[in-house]
Amino acid sequence: MESLSVFGRYTRTNNDVEGWHFRLNRKARKSQLPFYLLIKLLHDEAIQVDITCQLVSENKLSRRERQKYRKEQVAIFSVWDKHINGLLSPFKLLKACSSDFRVGPK
Repeated sequence: MESLSVFGRYTRTNNDVEGWHFRLNRKARKSQLPFYLLIKLLHDEAIQVDITCQLVSENKLSRRERQKYRKEQVAIFSVWDKHINGLLSPFKLLKACSSDFRVGPK
């Protein structure tokens, strides 16, 4: 059974999906796209997915990430490493991850 834990995994947001949705809306150029034009637009996107997956697997394309989120992720992995090496208790690990790395208002 696969674990539901995010320990040691990269933090994910819905920014990737929001960016795709924004780009798709921009390509549609209007809010109420007729059904057959929507099908064509989604088909074109499906073709792009195959190309994008190939580029990512060949390390020719990567996702963009804001610097503040990249710094936050580096800091979280640093704390996780300290915990794995026995330098932080589980309590201190949770406390650090719940408060120290939030980018938004505290």
